[in-house]
Amino acid sequence: TAVGNYFVTPSAALGTGLAKYSISYVAGSLSIGLASQSIAITSTPTTPTYGATYTVVATGGGSGNLVTFSSATLSVCTLSGSVVTFVGIGTCTINADQLGNSSYSAATQVPQTFTVLAKALTITAVVTPPSIAFGAATPTNSFTPSGLINSDSVTSLTYTYTNNGGTTYNSTTAPTAVGNYFVTPSAALGTGL
Repeated sequence: TAVGNYFVTPSAALGTGLAKYSISYVAGSLSIGLASQSIAITSTPTTPTYGATYTVVATGGGSGNLVTFSSATLSVCTLSGSVVTFVGIGTCTINADQLGNSSYSAATQVPQTFTVLAKALTITAVVTPPSIAFGAATPTNSFTPSGLINSDSVTSLTYTYTNNGGTTYNSTTAPTAVGNYFVTPSAALGTGL
């Protein structure tokens, strides 16, 4: 039952009338090769999003060796054991492998490919003070980001003022006329954005 090449040699023939024959035995051959094995990835990430993780699960063949995983796209996803971390956005490809042994050949590599989406980031404008009298100093604008991870940061952005009723106003310059205004942040710059 072990892998290898074998001669099959007949001998000690029994039967009727064999004494009348000069028997020659000719060996046959038997070759037992490595059995094949295959991998099936049985998990799928729900919503692969930047900063999230996913545990990849797979079944392998009869060698009993562990199925191992590697990333073919390190700028988008990395692995530690079977835990995938989404470190970028775009296409992530995880490869599953299983070594062979003395009875089984190595399994054919199986890839799993999916798209990693951008993580939601909300930037809220903060106006201090939120209310001023006509002619007072222009309020200070700042912002509060919600959703940043790792060492990602917002270092600057553009504030646009739009009128909330009354005279039409739409500018990146702070208004001076009496009125109610929306201050909308946009064009965020920073690291990891």
